[in-house]
Amino acid sequence: MAGAFMYSLMVMLLALIWAYLAIPQKTVHLQRRLLCSTYLKSQFAKYIPGNVFQYAARHALGRQLGVEHGWLASAALLEAFLLMCAACMIVIAWGQDIAGSLVPSLPTVSPLWALLVFPLVVAIARLPRPRILKWFPNYHSGVLLCALGAYLIFFTAFGALFHFTLTWSVDFPPGFLRALTCSSLAWLVGFAVPGAPAGAGMREAALALATGSFSPSAEVLTAILLFRAVTLIGDFLAFLAGLAISVRR
Repeated sequence: MAGAFMYSLMVMLLALIWAYLAIPQKTVHLQRRLLCSTYLKSQFAKYIPGNVFQYAARHALGRQLGVEHGWLASAALLEAFLLMCAACMIVIAWGQDIAGSLVPSLPTVSPLWALLVFPLVVAIARLPRPRILKWFPNYHSGVLLCALGAYLIFFTAFGALFHFTLTWSVDFPPGFLRALTCSSLAWLVGFAVPGAPAGAGMREAALALATGSFSPSAEVLTAILLFRAVTLIGDFLAFLAGLAISVRR
């Protein structure tokens, strides 16, 4: 339950960053708070098969608050892109051997390549947009870099929770960096698999690599199931927090 509460706080961090991506210009604090509540309420919909209902619900609830279509769409795209960038940075820096065991044909590069994400994010903020994307808002590069930093914090805490469940269940748990890399890789795999509710099955297969084997022991399976329970309960607690904010409003 302590881990679930921590994970709900991490989801609240994601909600806050998304609210600033959805409304990049200065606005009243109340509107961003209500936007956070829409994120918290919609996030639980990722467990519905299809893996898209959380985005649809977030967009519909955001429109009810008067946020433009373009701003909501750009927030969804930037959130997905920056989350993938943050996860890839961790995998490139510390877990290329783990990713290579999952995808044998994956080339090995220098860990310093992870730093290329920073100028890429700055370039995205400064490049001129084509006419077809003129309804996207303008973003300052500092806002996107702060969002990327927040997502790196999210994945670090995500990996810490997985390492905690491994330490709880396994006699000789792997190091923190290996647990961090496996959890980030599992998030990437779960996000990339269409139709899987919250990456069910595929995410667990990537988490099993924490001990270096696709056939984990009963203790490792226990840690994986505990980790799934932690994130599920944490998402539900975040959903209740979103409801509480809406009811108070």
